[in-house]
Amino acid sequence: MEYQLQSVKEKSIDKGKRGVKKVVFGRTTILIVCLLVQLLLLFMGMNFLAKYIYVFLGGYLAFGALIALLILNRTTNPGFQLSWTVLVLLFPIFGGLLYLYVEIQPGTHMLRRLLDTVDQETADTLQQDPEVLEEFYQKNESAAQLASYMYREEHFPVYRNTGVTYFPSGETKFEEMLCQLRRAEKFIFLEYFIVHPGYMWDSIHEILKAKVNEGVEVRFLYDGMNELSNVPEDFLQQIRSEGIHCKVFSPVYPVISTHYNNRDHRKILVIDGRVAFTGGVNLADEYINRKERFGHWKDAAVMVQGDAVCSFTLMFLKMWNLGAKMENVALYLRPAAEVKEEEESLAASDEVEAERKSSSASAEKKVKEEALSAAGEMKTEGESLSELVEMNAEKESSSAAKRMTSGYGQQEQTRMGSWALTASRGFVMPYAADPFHEERTAERIYLNILNHARRYVHIMTPYLVPDYELLQALTYAAKRGVDVKLLLPHIPDKKYAFALAHSYYKYLMQAGVRIYEYTPGFVHSKIFVSDSICAVVGGINLDYRSLYLNFESAVFLYDVPAIEDIESDFRKTLMESQLMTEYDIRHDKITRKAAGALLKLMAPLM
Repeated sequence: MEYQLQSVKEKSIDKGKRGVKKVVFGRTTILIVCLLVQLLLLFMGMNFLAKYIYVFLGGYLAFGALIALLILNRTTNPGFQLSWTVLVLLFPIFGGLLYLYVEIQPGTHMLRRLLDTVDQETADTLQQDPEVLEEFYQKNESAAQLASYMYREEHFPVYRNTGVTYFPSGETKFEEMLCQLRRAEKFIFLEYFIVHPGYMWDSIHEILKAKVNEGVEVRFLYDGMNELSNVPEDFLQQIRSEGIHCKVFSPVYPVISTHYNNRDHRKILVIDGRVAFTGGVNLADEYINRKERFGHWKDAAVMVQGDAVCSFTLMFLKMWNLGAKMENVALYLRPAAEVKEEEESLAASDEVEAERKSSSASAEKKVKEEALSAAGEMKTEGESLSELVEMNAEKESSSAAKRMTSGYGQQEQTRMGSWALTASRGFVMPYAADPFHEERTAERIYLNILNHARRYVHIMTPYLVPDYELLQALTYAAKRGVDVKLLLPHIPDKKYAFALAHSYYKYLMQAGVRIYEYTPGFVHSKIFVSDSICAVVGGINLDYRSLYLNFESAVFLYDVPAIEDIESDFRKTLMESQLMTEYDIRHDKITRKAAGALLKLMAPLM
């Protein structure tokens, strides 16, 4: 009893510490400090500088005007410029000091330099196959131009020889993820935004520990914000003590810094260089509906196998080696031919094992039948037992046959688990985005899909806070006759984000965009699918944070069979969703309307 009380007390203290850290090092604290400085200076001006009030106010306003000019002359998104300018003109000291603080942060500049170094060291690691690109140009010139741009500017090749499997929920992804982890023989790389102890993480954790004991190299990279509220204080030390190589991206230290604003929002798993996962699913129970937070949690993910896995492997290794000497990444980049040869070898060994079991079962059947006959057992009993043995042998043979016939270009079930590997027809381009590159690849790919769509663009996103370019692309597509549908949550996880999303509904609907809300709960899927020919699945939301501030990952698909599954999932989810109308917007809550109108001005800074 005393032990249980002590355990509860320790958990409460640990939770309290994480809560204090979250408050002290959160963005709200920075804003409060700057606002207090503003109020302090105003108080000093009124009380101690009364006779110099004109000089004080003149300097006060001149400082704000100077900072505003500085902002307007920077090359950045107009939305950011507008928000900063309004803030500075309304509150010159508060806004000006906050802007200068953000711009001169040494932590942010150091992170940028580290990323530039890693990019330079790995720029030529992945080479674009000219034959693949030429085939892509023959298939679709505009889509191939996008691929050329992505390789030229960001060094992400487009691939063929890649199988793609789409998962319409966190549960299905989790099931296959466990199956693939159990098959790991060489290395496991995990990079996740959220990790939270519970059924999902504990299940994965047990496999990782077992794989370490088998000699598999396991690396785990998670975002530093988890240390504020999600994981125990000794989580990192515990994981490392188990032989798992573990790092924290941008850990929280007792120093307030704006580089904490740039989070690692990726969800990547790479196993042996043969299979990779990405999507919206993190490592916490709500993502597989083991815990209910905002109604039913709707999510999505993809698994790729083949050539394209190399890009995910390199994404992980670049983040892992930030601030350290770049390792020989070529050791982990495996050609698809080698992977396929290994899969065929494994399948062949399965067939031999299945034949051995079948032979053994037949011999067992014969022995038992002879024993029954000798004992004078009833014929019906002998037939029943014979049928049972025969059924088991057939089951083993059938299972082995299915595994043997699976692989690239097959629709049969694979040895990896219950989900079929979709045929490797088409083109696959994994890509990443970071907040320090001038080329906003995450948004450019979304814009490209919208601008080239002919029949439809269907989108799932948990958040809708678009910048001007994205807003215009959505409305322009709808106005020229493209069926543009947006599917968002009906039960939000963040009320301010929900209010912001609603503030855009009327404008979008007037242009012809149809907006739906998923009534059973929360949509966390991040998918674009267009014209049954191209799609994106990843972790990139339609908001400023994903498009401008976070480190992200996704995969662009063209003419891949899995696109049919993505569109089918969208249509199925649509059947459980409510079409929003102008009547709904007119009768929206007054508080939500007011919050959306006020927050929209500061949306780029949130």
